[in-house]
Amino acid sequence: TAPLKSVNIDDVSSQLNRTFMFYLSLTFAITITIRQQLGGAVIACDGFTRDEEYERFAEDWCWSKGIYTIKEAYEMQDRVSPYPGIIPEDLPACVELELISGGKIECPDEKDLKPLTRIYQSWYPFVMFYYWLTAMMFFLPYQLYKISGFDDVKAIVAMLQNPVEDGFEKKEMIKRGSVWLYLQSTLKLSHPSLYSSFIVKHSLALYALAIKGMYLGNTVLIYWLTHKMFKLGSFAEYGLLWDSRNQLNNVQSLMQEKLFPKVAACEVKRYGVTGMEEDQGMCMLALNVLNQYVFLVFWFCLLVITLVNLLSLLLTLLHLVLPIFQLRHFLLSSSLDRSPAVGQISQVYLRNGSSLRFILDIFAQNVDPKLFGEILVQLASLLADDELPTAQVFKRRIEKQKKVASSGKLSKKLSKFKLLKGEVRAKDTPANNKSF
Repeated sequence: TAPLKSVNIDDVSSQLNRTFMFYLSLTFAITITIRQQLGGAVIACDGFTRDEEYERFAEDWCWSKGIYTIKEAYEMQDRVSPYPGIIPEDLPACVELELISGGKIECPDEKDLKPLTRIYQSWYPFVMFYYWLTAMMFFLPYQLYKISGFDDVKAIVAMLQNPVEDGFEKKEMIKRGSVWLYLQSTLKLSHPSLYSSFIVKHSLALYALAIKGMYLGNTVLIYWLTHKMFKLGSFAEYGLLWDSRNQLNNVQSLMQEKLFPKVAACEVKRYGVTGMEEDQGMCMLALNVLNQYVFLVFWFCLLVITLVNLLSLLLTLLHLVLPIFQLRHFLLSSSLDRSPAVGQISQVYLRNGSSLRFILDIFAQNVDPKLFGEILVQLASLLADDELPTAQVFKRRIEKQKKVASSGKLSKKLSKFKLLKGEVRAKDTPANNKSF
């Protein structure tokens, strides 16, 4: 029969990465891909009016590498720059005006002025690939986690979840579970060494710790790469500065207008009759209307999941170094804190390496507490045999077999006694008595 419920071999923080953040990135990737491929033009340019073929060429060029904004335009007033980041590059740097006091504002020589800075929006065509990549980064650690050995844990836990009513099948299930855990906690090498013993006892725990570090590293890397993707503005502060405006010199440019401009300039150069000709136009970036909100949601989710991953990494490290702090949580989560064998269970949990502790935590989350408790008691018995000399182990096993054999003989004698007793009763019935 199928298991009663799904088996989770990782904790809540890891599930947030491989499910919530993965599906969130996947949703954004699909949404932007559909909008970009099927939703009509994502860039529409004006100013290239020679002919229809030339307009298509200009739009393709601007889409691939040509769109840009002017950095200094974001610091100008609206009457000078009607669109954030857009001004004519031949605009005079200043205009000489007479003052009321009779003086005059003099403009510096054009040669002494620093040229305007172009900010190319080269990331714009590749947003859909950005979210496909982040989705893969959130899901990849879980696949590595499974192939490291935790997928085998999932299989044995799924077997223990199968509903069993027969007593013999239940005993066999307990035996399989305890033996499997015993094999996970012991070292079977012809020449055991300190290194191999350490690997067996702590390899899975160290691998789980590395996966936690990988989740945290992925979120930090995504933050950093996204921040570097934008050449103007700060993605690291995007959520904090979403609605803040730069009031210096009455400038009204929002952070989203710097990161996601709706209008950009484009310059197309070509050889003509008079030599090199330059055409300049403006392009509408329709996809940025959607991008500014998608990246805002993603910014908040990245911030939360980064903090969760950092906390999870610290707790995993604490679990690895100081297991006594995790013992109480383990007993409570598995409902074994009131078990008669809580002493044996605690010894098994604390004395057999961090790898076994991580496996037992997975068992505690998924296996029935009563069944799990019986498995742990039998596991404690198997591990106790390892600490005895070989002669004593064989002696205990022989005594156990004698008890089983004697109990079998006693049961046979009882069955024969019951059979003879039944025959005697059958003879004493009135139907068998003769009347005189």
